[in-house]
Amino acid sequence: YGRFLARSLTRDGQPFIWYDGETWAVFYEEIELRRRLPRRLSDAQVVQLGAEIAQFHRACDAISTHLPPPSKTAKSDAVNLHGQLGARNASDQFGLEPSRIDLVRRHAHRFLTTVHESGYDYWPKIPVLIDWNLGNFSVESTGTHPDDFRLFSRWDYDWFRIESRLLDFYFLSRVASSTGDRSHFTYGAHTLLEPRFVAFLRAYHAVFPLSAAEVLFLKEAYRFFLLNYVVREGRHFFRHAFWQQLLVDAVDVHLPALDALDLSPLVAALGLD
Repeated sequence: YGRFLARSLTRDGQPFIWYDGETWAVFYEEIELRRRLPRRLSDAQVVQLGAEIAQFHRACDAISTHLPPPSKTAKSDAVNLHGQLGARNASDQFGLEPSRIDLVRRHAHRFLTTVHESGYDYWPKIPVLIDWNLGNFSVESTGTHPDDFRLFSRWDYDWFRIESRLLDFYFLSRVASSTGDRSHFTYGAHTLLEPRFVAFLRAYHAVFPLSAAEVLFLKEAYRFFLLNYVVREGRHFFRHAFWQQLLVDAVDVHLPALDALDLSPLVAALGLD
């Protein structure tokens, strides 16, 4: 899977990095594209993608010991967010009234509590890409049938992290979803419990097994996505008007509903209960 990730341009054997005192930039070779998957995957394509992502994660796990520890982690981001939400100007900074600020802060605290209780700090950390959608990667055919493919190339690394593989799964549940790829959307949790995502997880689990604790932590990986990539950083990833809508959805709908989300059916579906 080495070709799946972009190769940076080099100078004197080192990555070509530009820095002007405020901004860093890394220059990459142009990515070769192959076939795109359809906007709505077939059931067989969902299963094949699950197996392919498992192979990819396993390859990432194999190289993870050669990577330096990151300075930016999900835990540090949540700690920073919790602190920002406690500041006097939090309502102005986030564009949320005090009652909504309090709700988001409680969820940031809940995430940090679960990180501590689960032992997440000691779980394996690998390169993860988080923003999996059908416009971010291509596949190559391995047979004559559209369901026969393997991952070929990936681009768009805005959300690249070195974290638990679990951070990749919420977006992968959206790729597997029966609703398919859409131009207008919200970040609901329903895709995590769809039968098609169960099929994805089974195919993944057969190649690179998950533990029950990891499957249950998908709830926290989703919570972190809402807190960090919608509330805290959303203005940098989305057009302002669209971010405002996603922010309202996250704070008024998705976060309040999150504690009732029960992922034990996924544990049972994988035979881990």
